[in-house]
Amino acid sequence: MRAFAIAILVIAACGDDDSVCPTAAGPFEVGSEGHAQPLGAGPAEARAGRLTDADLPVVPSGLATWRPGDFVLANAKVALVIEDVGASDLYDPWGGRPVGLARVANGKLIEPSNFGEFFLLTGRSTVVTDSVSVIADGSDGGPAIIRARGKLHPIPFLEALLPVLYPDGFFDIDAAIDYELAPGAEHVDIRMRYASARAEAKALPTVMNALMYTKRTPVFQPGKGFDDALEREYVALVDDGATSWAYIPQGAFGGALSASGFVGAVSPGFTMPACGTLDRIHAQIVIGGPGTDGIVAAVARVRGQATR
Repeated sequence: MRAFAIAILVIAACGDDDSVCPTAAGPFEVGSEGHAQPLGAGPAEARAGRLTDADLPVVPSGLATWRPGDFVLANAKVALVIEDVGASDLYDPWGGRPVGLARVANGKLIEPSNFGEFFLLTGRSTVVTDSVSVIADGSDGGPAIIRARGKLHPIPFLEALLPVLYPDGFFDIDAAIDYELAPGAEHVDIRMRYASARAEAKALPTVMNALMYTKRTPVFQPGKGFDDALEREYVALVDDGATSWAYIPQGAFGGALSASGFVGAVSPGFTMPACGTLDRIHAQIVIGGPGTDGIVAAVARVRGQATR
């Protein structure tokens, strides 16, 4: 797997760039190792940095893929763990993706979710990560930000399914995934950044949202209940005995598909710019629970909605 990932990284770095805009702003900036004590945030702080072995709680299922040296975004309420650069144990093989989440109490990760995987797709492609770093460690009182950057490339696992829907692989596009957590927040914003040196803009009619291993934590949708056919404004992954979480796309789900723990649906697309940069919120990850009531209440707070 590692040799395969390195080979793809080299190919993606070379690309098939036929650009007429060599001044397009990419690749994106690399940051630092982050805060030395990333789990020590107070009520008005968020932090980002690397985890040690002592920081990682036991996940009862034994299925956790996080490791010492992975990065964490944490405030006094919630935490999201981001895999370090390198070959991954996930279906997305390139690192820089979420590998776990939990609530936070007294500077510790508690009741970690039996987390699976979700894909961060641009068409059928994702970032071939060449760096994971901390762009903002939160020491200035603002949001903490972790970035995974690299060129775009199709995910091998999905190549039998998605080329018909998304023929453009966007091989020449520099991209970054910024994970942003504000002090006191219960959600992480996932911001996609693109640098395009193309001569013409490219419309992407839809964005594919896809999750794996959903049998670990059943899929719940508001007003629909436990159902894998995604068609509501968000989907929650429910863990009755630990941390639950929700995925909120930009726009409602449509065109659902599901099979054997894989669930997916499209949301409204966007236009890749010509000779320029673009940043957009791809999704929000809400962290709450335990159970259905806990995550539904957390989503309502994040969205500013009243609950009964």
